[in-house]
Amino acid sequence: KDDTLEFCLNGGQIGNLGAFNCFFGDVVRGYPRYASPGDSKGEFGSTVVLPVETMIFDVFMHRSIRIPAPPEVVVFGHAGYHAVDSLNPDEDSILPLVEKCSELPGNPAVVATTHIPNYPDLIQTVCRRFERPLSEFVGYRMLMKYPPMPSTIRLRWPLEQRPD
Repeated sequence: KDDTLEFCLNGGQIGNLGAFNCFFGDVVRGYPRYASPGDSKGEFGSTVVLPVETMIFDVFMHRSIRIPAPPEVVVFGHAGYHAVDSLNPDEDSILPLVEKCSELPGNPAVVATTHIPNYPDLIQTVCRRFERPLSEFVGYRMLMKYPPMPSTIRLRWPLEQRPD
């Protein structure tokens, strides 16, 4: 079943007069928890193809999944590419940026941000829809001003070793 909901905006003013917020969300079940030969990292990504003033990249993982530290931020630049392969970016295109990701405090995670006034309501709506309380998840956030475009930004962490 396809639960995708997509809104397409008509042409209009550009610049701050035409500014709008854009949200993207995805629920992934069955993501590999343990490392395997040739697959030692977990990651989620988002591709930037339009000018963005502030990018907030939140990832919520079930508390049963343990990662040793907040995910690493990896930014793949796509300048000069005719087509952006966001699923398989070239490791040689990693940009030397020092962006950080941090764990959201609290249980449930405190998701409030001055950038999106009703963001906690949005997160609670998603949790209700999937019948899971936010307290079941650990949240991580990366906030970046003016992310490079076009680029793919990934939050990456080492996968656990399978217990013996």
